[in-house]
This record gives sequence, C-alpha cells and structure tokens, in this order.
Amino acid sequence: MKLFKKLNIWLERKSNLLSSWSSILQIFVFPSILLTVILGYVQLKDYFIKPDLHLIFSSPKSLTYTVSNENNATAEKPSYGFGIFDLDKKPIDTVHIPWKETSYLRPGSLQGPNELMGKYGEDGHRYFGFASISCKNCIKERWYWVYVVHGSEKDAWYFELGDDDPRMWNPIALMNNPDIYILENNFQCKSEYQ
Repeated sequence: MKLFKKLNIWLERKSNLLSSWSSILQIFVFPSILLTVILGYVQLKDYFIKPDLHLIFSSPKSLTYTVSNENNATAEKPSYGFGIFDLDKKPIDTVHIPWKETSYLRPGSLQGPNELMGKYGEDGHRYFGFASISCKNCIKERWYWVYVVHGSEKDAWYFELGDDDPRMWNPIALMNNPDIYILENNFQCKSEYQ
C-alpha cells in the first residue's frame, strides 16, 4: 500500500511535466502511425489491384491490334493468340498465326500496333475467328470475335465476347457453311475499329 501511496504522491507532483511529455509524444506518434499505414497500402496495393488486358483492333484493311493494360498493376506473362479461318480457301483452313507471350506489360501502357494478317492473309479473302488475351495475374481472360475482308476497309468488325454470351465456337459448323454459321449466331459489329 505504501508503494502505491508514494507513487500517487510522485505522480501528483509531476503531473504538469508528464502531461507535456504526453502531448509531445502524441505529436510524433500519430504521424508515424499514419505514415506506416500509407506505406503499407502502397506496398500491398499490387496484391489488391489486378491488371486488365484488352486487345484494341484498328485498321481493318490489314487488321492491326494493340495490347492494352488498363489498370495500375503490371501484367505478368501476358499472352494472346488468334484462331482465324480463311473462309474463301477451299477447304476452309486455319491461318497459322503463332501464339505470343511477353514477360510483362507495365500499368497503363500499350504494346503495338501489331499487324496480324499482313504476311498471313490474301487480299480479298474473308477471315473469321476469335482472339484471346490473358496473363498470369489478370482479372480475367478476354475473348473476341473477329471478321475482316483482307485488304478492304469494309465488312470488318470485332467485338468482345461477354461472360453471359451464349454463342459457342463451333469450327465444324463454320467449315460446313461459314455464311450460315455467322448468320445463325447473329454476329454483327458491336465495336468499331479505332
């Protein structure tokens, strides 16, 4: 008991001094806690923000495309490819376009433009198929339908396939009669070339 009484008396005598030290301590502690929270957020934001890759098509005459990372996170190992069919070749055949992968794509950056049909296509031929893009840490994989008459600026379109889009890729139906396949699946331009 005597110990608590002595401590109480000492604290009463030093209360002004202790309260001033307490104020000084608060002045330094609050900003340090705030700085710690801000630095922690900056370091952890890459875990919460995921990259979002898109293909942007332009110049339907030669079908060029650009890869775009629209979020503030680096895309790791972005890869994209195409499954394109030459509808005017008999029998209908695929265009052998190699799948591409890079090591990374910085936030908010573009890669391209890249020419797709230049060395693979024949002027006047109709090409139809799909394109896909994703990365190791992306929000989602994106799919696009693509149609182009190579060397012509008309009859070209593309659009992104939505998550709830019922159209299915059926290469056998496409090869049997491409015009009916495209018509039955109600493919039409939903995005203009940029």
